[in-house]
Amino acid sequence: MTVDFGGHIYLFEFKVLEQLPEGRALEQIKARGYVDTETFGLNQSHLADACGVTRSTLYAWQADAEPRRTALQRIATLHRAALDWRRAGFPQPGPALQLPLLKESSLLDLLSAESLDLDAIHFLGARLALQKAEESASAFGDPFR
Repeated sequence: MTVDFGGHIYLFEFKVLEQLPEGRALEQIKARGYVDTETFGLNQSHLADACGVTRSTLYAWQADAEPRRTALQRIATLHRAALDWRRAGFPQPGPALQLPLLKESSLLDLLSAESLDLDAIHFLGARLALQKAEESASAFGDPFR
């Protein structure tokens, strides 16, 4: 939905959340693939950093502890970043996950930042895709030389 108010355009996105009994939130997160470690190639330590929690908290969630509301919101935003990444066809970052690629920040830094900058994450994905394309093109050599 868009609203034009005071000379500004505001975009709203609505999502339907299922009402689940206590203790079932992480089950829903796992079942729907919201915790996506494969898209970005995150290990458990990276995932904990990206969620803004300790590894012991992450392990507690896996043992059916209930994440706090702020953690669930963070996971939802990370899920959106992963969906955007996959939809754009960006490659898995591999070792580039921890390389400074944008103003001395790595993709892992951006995923772990207090406020997720989805545009910067998308930009890094495009940069990695371009680097990968350049590497494949150079493997064939220049046919005009």
